[in-house]
Formats: sequence, structure tokens, C-alpha cells
Amino acid sequence: MNLASILEKSAKNHPFKRSVISGKSKISYAQLNLLANQLASFFIKHKSLKKQSKIAILHENSINYLVALFAIAKAGMISVPLNTFLKPGAFIYMLNNCEVEFLISSSKFQDSLGELKKRTDSLRDIL
Repeated sequence: MNLASILEKSAKNHPFKRSVISGKSKISYAQLNLLANQLASFFIKHKSLKKQSKIAILHENSINYLVALFAIAKAGMISVPLNTFLKPGAFIYMLNNCEVEFLISSSKFQDSLGELKKRTDSLRDIL
């Protein structure tokens, strides 16, 4: 059983039960599964991504972080969670070292994204 199948099973068995509460936001298992499926479909259709592609997540703890984590698993790709407390230089090192091809980021890191893309050899796209 993998991460994606755990969510699928939970969404099937408890579709309306809350899966995540983050601040004032709440989401059910069915909603989380739907959002993860939509993002996974985007990854699968993306021209530069394939099975086992590495996707970094630069996002504070939130529902969006979990959607990305489950979507990456559903698409058969590898998630590379980044510690949001690190400095841009550490992000660059990790992105290069892991050969990350795609980055999902929250708007909190908007100012650093251009520099990350310029200084990371394998990074092709940012969402």
C-alpha cells in the first residue's frame, strides 16, 4: 500500500469525513482526493515529466502541501519536500543534488523563484 492508495481508500470509505483542518480551512477525504487527482493529471500530461520525475515542494504546512504530496504519489513521481526555514542557497543545493525537474511553491517564496530556476541545472518548470 502506498500513499496514493491510502488516500483512495479513505476517500472511498469516508468521503465526507474531514481529512485535514488547516487554520480556518477544512477539507474532506473526497475533496482532497479530487484535488490530488486533478494535480496528478496535470503532472502526467506535462511534457517534461515522466514516471519517477522528481518534484520539489516548497510550501508551508497547509492543505495545498498535502494536495501536492498526494498528487505526486498518484502520478508515480518522487516528492522532494523542502524545509521552508532554509535559505535560498540551501534550496539550490538540494534542488541540484536531487536533480529536481519541477518545483511547486507557495507565493511566500515568489521572490526567490527566479534565482532558484537560474541556479538549478535540472529544474525545468515552477508552479
